[in-house]
Amino acid sequence: VKILSLPEIQKLGMGCFLGVASGSQHEPKFIIAEYWGAEKNKKARSKDNGGVYEPYDGGKPTVLVGKGITYDSGGLTLKPMDFLTNMKYDMLGAASVIGIVKIASALGLKKNIVALAPTCENMPGGSAYRPDDVLRAMNGKTVEVKNTDAEGRLILADGLCYAKKYKPREVIDLATLTGACLVAIGMDRVGLFSEDEKMRKKLISAGDEVGEELWHLPMGEEFNDGLKSDVADIANIGASRYGGASVGAAFLQYFVDFPWAHIDIAAAGFIRESSKPWLHPGTSATGIQAMIKYFIGKSFGRFNFMKKEILISVPVAITSTERRAVIEAGMNAGVKAVYLVKEPVLAAIGAGIPINSSYGHMIVDIGGGTTEVAVVSLGGVVTSAGLRVAGNKLDQAIIEYVKRKHNLAIG
Repeated sequence: VKILSLPEIQKLGMGCFLGVASGSQHEPKFIIAEYWGAEKNKKARSKDNGGVYEPYDGGKPTVLVGKGITYDSGGLTLKPMDFLTNMKYDMLGAASVIGIVKIASALGLKKNIVALAPTCENMPGGSAYRPDDVLRAMNGKTVEVKNTDAEGRLILADGLCYAKKYKPREVIDLATLTGACLVAIGMDRVGLFSEDEKMRKKLISAGDEVGEELWHLPMGEEFNDGLKSDVADIANIGASRYGGASVGAAFLQYFVDFPWAHIDIAAAGFIRESSKPWLHPGTSATGIQAMIKYFIGKSFGRFNFMKKEILISVPVAITSTERRAVIEAGMNAGVKAVYLVKEPVLAAIGAGIPINSSYGHMIVDIGGGTTEVAVVSLGGVVTSAGLRVAGNKLDQAIIEYVKRKHNLAIG
């Protein structure tokens, strides 16, 4: 892990990132987290480059870029009062990409993954950047600022430019980028933008596997045209109010020349309200499980319990309403079937069903044939496996279960 401070950011010429950060009393930081699970230094001779040694394709990393606005006031284009609350969550993209690297390391994935997180506040002030300013990105391209509340794409632009240093096999950015995405697809889905069909299909499939719906949204010349500027290479917002999520993606695309996907988590990244008893308002970590599944593919299937049976240990005094909530939570998360077992300590253990404590699941015989069954304990201790769920509140256990669908709450 490496953190670049203000002098280093200035030396790199990250003018868009510095512009956004200029109104805050807190210095910007550019966080770099690298995980080299495959061969980092393996080389292959390139015949197309005069015989010069270049990184072997298997060693090229996937670079993740996450938006890290630690508080977004909108800058001089100040947000209305109702939209100033919860803006501390505008750094969810940065938190996600760092979390993905940490999980990949914990799982020992044979992948090379780099997370880049430009982080700063977007605040008004005497030194703040202004509408009509022209900023110069790290790659030399200029941006006309028409709205200081379209700041996420500016810091991501410099993050995407920095990603090129790694000669990446692909780049994926995650960001709470646009309210327009929320308007377009509601609060339960994630906006996905990419013209790389292979990446797009693989990401959507990974999301489906873990119960995170990535929804393909359009890109095209009609969105690029609205970003034209008379005084710079590109403007930071479109000429029209329509298609805002696609316009944001079009802006980012201007700074990439590698396989790339943009994931707008503004809709599902933060749960604003919910009528479901197992979902509480707050951050959801949306996108992390989909990305881990994207990297795992089919090679680490034992970590994925989606579409399989799940055996849940429940308190003896569970009510019928609570029982229905538990079953509905499981089914909505995408498992094949839910079985409830009364405590203490899983009746199944008394029946001699073995538990594999390494992965937190059992191999049992249900309905003929051996199948993997995940174990979740709601308020109890699975003593024979040395596994425990902290606390005994039913709702907390359900929340943990839904948040960590494939890894559950016990490993």
